[in-house]
Amino acid sequence: MMKHPAVCPALIVLIGMGFLSNLWLGSGIVYSDKSDIIAQLTSLKVIAQRAMADEGTYPLWDPSTNCGSPAHANPGGMFTFPLHGSYFFFPIDQATNLTILLSALCAGLTMYLFARRVVQHRASALVCGVAYMLCHRSLSMIHAGWLQGLVMYALTPLLFWSLDRLIERPSRARIGFTAVAFALGLMQGQI
Repeated sequence: MMKHPAVCPALIVLIGMGFLSNLWLGSGIVYSDKSDIIAQLTSLKVIAQRAMADEGTYPLWDPSTNCGSPAHANPGGMFTFPLHGSYFFFPIDQATNLTILLSALCAGLTMYLFARRVVQHRASALVCGVAYMLCHRSLSMIHAGWLQGLVMYALTPLLFWSLDRLIERPSRARIGFTAVAFALGLMQGQI
């Protein structure tokens, strides 16, 4: 059963969806009372939603923070980052929960991908992916509302995987994939 290449990634998704079920079954934004999502990030996302709805463009200026400040340049905004695209299609609570869930699942899947390069057995890589996705550090970032850190946590194994493949056998395709992985790393707000 573990021989099929899709079994372990599917298990990672199922385990993550089960463990983090409050993100897709619950209502409202899942956060702690002192979460950065509420204190800092939600206002940026609401400004982005309103700018897109009213003006049809990304928000360049945030009039509500510090008597006005750049919105698009704010590291917490991450308006162009692919995993944060849900904010332009869903209400703020659903988009936030979906972004957290997708970031956690991506962390597990990218660690599984990277672990497949360094361990022999799929089951060992599965344990690595699930442990990385649900470890204390990952759950702490979810609880604290550190969306930028959670995204970089998901991208790090992908960066290592792409670099390892590039060093192993350079090709245009591998250079391009590594460039995309680095570009995603530069687009997230934790940089």
